[in-house]
Amino acid sequence: MNHVSLVRPVKRLTRLDQIETLFRRQLSTLKKYGCHEVGALHSLWEKLFPAVVKRLNYERWMGKDAEEISIHFLPVIPRFTYGLHHLMKMVRVKSYCGGGSPPVKLTGEVWHNPKDFVDIIKGVPTDPYYILEVENGRETVRKDPRDVEKDIGRKEKRRGMTIDEAIALCIHTDVLSHHQLLAVGSRVLGEHVGRIPEVSFGGASPFPPIVGWEAFKIGDRPYEWENYDYGTPVCSTDVISV
Repeated sequence: MNHVSLVRPVKRLTRLDQIETLFRRQLSTLKKYGCHEVGALHSLWEKLFPAVVKRLNYERWMGKDAEEISIHFLPVIPRFTYGLHHLMKMVRVKSYCGGGSPPVKLTGEVWHNPKDFVDIIKGVPTDPYYILEVENGRETVRKDPRDVEKDIGRKEKRRGMTIDEAIALCIHTDVLSHHQLLAVGSRVLGEHVGRIPEVSFGGASPFPPIVGWEAFKIGDRPYEWENYDYGTPVCSTDVISV
């Protein structure tokens, strides 16, 4: 790929090297974790990558820790094309967000019907795409997701992430070692209509990462978000797709 025309030749060369390194690492992660379509996806993302470079807001992300707070760009595989179960099998956990390490090698699981989830963000692609300027939710841990959702709505060109995007964040970073995720860009249908999907830890040992949804109550008490390690990740409203 020739990116020279997309960047200023001297000042941004180091940044471009960093971007390309992250791009290669993301593809390697998918291959390592068993994405059978990584060959086809590689060709697709090679085509999308120049547009990603052109759209990145360098001033926003430079100086931040890409692994801990923000990530410059993230490839997303929609559940419509690959399946929620397959996506969660690529989620790995090194340690629990509350402390301690899993006793066995853990991969993600889906405990609910994938058809129970719907995206409320308009224009989300059904083919693989990139999201930009992702914040992993660390700064919103222990805050009510609906309050966070309102705050996001007041910011220009920012939005909450869908359940597919939250899973992508878990595949490519170790975010679950710090906190669990609430995907305010999606909602639950059926018996639990209106609830916010989450990527969290299952309630039984060895506590695998699962796709589920928020609890409204614990017994007879309202759910007190300040007591739980959940964060709400956000990203740019821009997406890069075919």
